[in-house]
Amino acid sequence: MPDLSDIMYWLRVLYLVCQASILIPVVAGLIWRRRLPRNLRSLVYCCLMWLVLMSFGEYASWAWGNNNGVYQLVDILEPWFIGAAYYHTLRRPWRRYFPLIGMVFTALALFDYFVLSGLWQAITQTLIFSDKYATLLRYILMIGLLLLYFEQCLSELHPRSLWQDAMFVVSVGFLLFYTSTLMLFLTKHLILGPERRLVFAGLGVVNLGLHVLLARAFWLGRHPPPAVVGAGLPL
Repeated sequence: MPDLSDIMYWLRVLYLVCQASILIPVVAGLIWRRRLPRNLRSLVYCCLMWLVLMSFGEYASWAWGNNNGVYQLVDILEPWFIGAAYYHTLRRPWRRYFPLIGMVFTALALFDYFVLSGLWQAITQTLIFSDKYATLLRYILMIGLLLLYFEQCLSELHPRSLWQDAMFVVSVGFLLFYTSTLMLFLTKHLILGPERRLVFAGLGVVNLGLHVLLARAFWLGRHPPPAVVGAGLPL
């Protein structure tokens, strides 16, 4: 029987390898960036943000034993990049409210982090930090955005397979990612001890899937899709 410490070590390695796979869409996005439409370019910048900040978060955890504040910054920036991608994808008049929604979310998240949840104390005193409401609000916004996109897909007649549409591929990846992490967020108090490492390794595999789908989307986005029959028609 393998030793428990060996299992934990290899689960950690699996998690780090899956996290490092963000390099796949980053390289693909940078290679084809000039040929991508605006929505996909926003996702390239999002991948770059993930790479820089999450790498720094891993370093901060190793060097100082404290990466509080880093992942919270990721959680604030992420909806802006992804929201920008869907702002240039959705064809609904109320998309003009996206910047306002983003500002409200940012203000509420900062209020939660620093007033309700004590992020500053967690940073200065190297405490375990967990926000109260900001993460759940982010999941609601992101999943809601994806559902709006899928509703738009259903309302239009597509001349080709949706799996050849870059934003559809991306949206499937995001939906798998956000639903998986939402389940982890809602049940994290039930997961204790070594099982946490197993769960995070599984989440790493979900990240790997998302990164592969992002890279495929950038590959598909090199050439503009044919015009969509019925696009832009009001419901």
